[in-house]
Amino acid sequence: MKKRFGISISEDKYRVIDELSRKTNTARSLIVEKALEAYITAIKHKAEKHDCCGLIIVKYKKVSEEEITRKINKELVNAETHIHEGEVCVRIAYVKGSSDEIEKTITNLSSLVASVTFVPLD
Repeated sequence: MKKRFGISISEDKYRVIDELSRKTNTARSLIVEKALEAYITAIKHKAEKHDCCGLIIVKYKKVSEEEITRKINKELVNAETHIHEGEVCVRIAYVKGSSDEIEKTITNLSSLVASVTFVPLD
């Protein structure tokens, strides 16, 4: 069962949602609902302590691999890969452990690079 309620968003965000709706032939409500699902998942991951697994994706340019390695809790990492695309480096780590330790690692990496994404897999 769906519930209806009103929200207020900036005109810029409304335009983006409206344009995406037209281009993808998707209802605006569905776009907002999917965005909320992703946001809720991310917030719940931070709010509730638990054991989990997922991917930490780090995108960077002018930072050495050694600096990135120092910021990653090695006890969490089960597998890792590194990709170069021109000047951009992407490092992907499959991590498993406590959500607190994963969040600390993400915070440490965020102090060094602009783009750190965590994708929970459970």
